[in-house]
Amino acid sequence: MIAQRAVFPLAAALLTGVLVLAGGWVGARAGAGLLLLGLIPMAVASLWGISLLVTGATVLHLMTAGACLAALAGLLPIAAVAACAAYVASGLGIAWGLKRGWRTDAVLGLALLPVILLSVATAGEQAQADLLEEAARQHVAQLRQQLSEGEHAAERAVLLDDYERAVDGTVRVMLRIWPALLFLSLLAQAGLALLIVRWLGRGPGRQGLRPLPAFHRWRVPFYWVWVLVGGLMFFALRAAPLVATGENVIVVAGVILGVQGLAVQVFLIGRLAPPWARVVFWVGAAALMLPLLLILAGGVLLGLADQWLDFRRRIAAAADGG
Repeated sequence: MIAQRAVFPLAAALLTGVLVLAGGWVGARAGAGLLLLGLIPMAVASLWGISLLVTGATVLHLMTAGACLAALAGLLPIAAVAACAAYVASGLGIAWGLKRGWRTDAVLGLALLPVILLSVATAGEQAQADLLEEAARQHVAQLRQQLSEGEHAAERAVLLDDYERAVDGTVRVMLRIWPALLFLSLLAQAGLALLIVRWLGRGPGRQGLRPLPAFHRWRVPFYWVWVLVGGLMFFALRAAPLVATGENVIVVAGVILGVQGLAVQVFLIGRLAPPWARVVFWVGAAALMLPLLLILAGGVLLGLADQWLDFRRRIAAAADGG
């Protein structure tokens, strides 16, 4: 029985080594930042979460993960091993929380804890904001080199100056809300890993899992309203450090409440609009940027209002009563 259980963590350890080593090789040669920052960490977390959920052998997984990381320490820089350890811990945390019937937000919090600690500990080393600024400069410089010769060079130079100012403005905004963007990307990683673990994990650990609601019924915990209020208070104080903190908190809370607002819109359109109107609405939203931005902005307001008014419960109750 122990040997059968050991197959899953050993397979997770082997695949982790392959993914991390292959990712380092590809990244060093092709600069595959998205691959390294998104897919591979999420895959590592999912592997360990699925394995633990299937077998339920927590101690065996901790021992195997330790051995795997010790082996990788002889092949990779310590920063890469630390990143791998954070995502292994994230995946094990997902399975551990699911097995105990925790709420989804608590499971996500446990999954985020090691990767947030890693991000804080390595913030000075990673300097992702500096990389973003450098990438923007290289992009503009490359365009200038390509368009500096030939006819109408002077006109193109004026347009490139305007384009460079627009890029600089975009980069400045992104740098101001960089912590929020980083947190949201880590949250998305953890959320996708949680879904993968739930879908692919089969075994004793799945017994007693909390059911996930359909997207159109999804609600965030009410404390996100207070997070948004706290961000607005920090922003209103107008002190430089507090304003920056408030901006990032507002972005995070706004996006999360906006997702709930989008769920409300999906529910309302499904209840009130005929099938052809649903198709027209979503195709139009995807095709035109302005309606999409309005939908997202309306989603934030709907998500905030839904915390108090619970539109879906009211509409469902009215429909049942009618």
